[in-house]
Amino acid sequence: MVERYTICIVDDDETILEFLKTAVESFGYKTITASTATEALTKIKKSEEVVAISLVDIMMPDINGVEFIKRINKEFPDIICISMTGYPTIDAAIEALNAGAFAYIIKPVNLNELKIVLKNATELYELRKSKKEEKVTFERVYIVLSYNENGIIKTNKALAKLLGYNEKELIGKDISLIFPEEYIKSYLKRLYEEEDVRDFPMWLKTKQQQNLSFKFSGVVIKNTEGKPIGLIGTIKISY
Repeated sequence: MVERYTICIVDDDETILEFLKTAVESFGYKTITASTATEALTKIKKSEEVVAISLVDIMMPDINGVEFIKRINKEFPDIICISMTGYPTIDAAIEALNAGAFAYIIKPVNLNELKIVLKNATELYELRKSKKEEKVTFERVYIVLSYNENGIIKTNKALAKLLGYNEKELIGKDISLIFPEEYIKSYLKRLYEEEDVRDFPMWLKTKQQQNLSFKFSGVVIKNTEGKPIGLIGTIKISY
């Protein structure tokens, strides 16, 4: 019999909390819920069930989601944290992912995406418990990229690592370093015109000059003038 893992869902919006509880339980998981990070930490400590995953909103009234993730990583290192937000920003995404969040989900939550994320998080939890975490590979990678006319401003560790760089090597470089010229000419403008981006073709160029093909889902971040300045979302391997 497959073990039913327990997921701690943390959100200060009761309507969203109930929606996520119903959805997650329909996927076959058990749940505990909390409307604050402090309440969640208390419930995790007292829970008779072993909590495998925590799904937490970034904007919380007491301890914010990033600080909660840091506390979880310190006090319950086996738990996999997934961050959520209805107000995606480059800085918040990088901060959450670099703090140790396994994934960064944008509200309103897409249930198909959530189901896949939870499946991957469960796999990581099992490998973490068996001390084989270094062997895990995933179909999806969470990426954050911020740039302007002077080059790349910020990115997250996962994207840099995927392409064979460290973060500092990418800062200040033109986006043509990671996007093939053909992609910039043919697809990037079309991507910028999308609002809710789902499975949009994306090509990325590695440090070894190898082109990789993905499907991007997420949001295009724009400035007050409507000019694209970044991307937040997931890329999945396109076979």
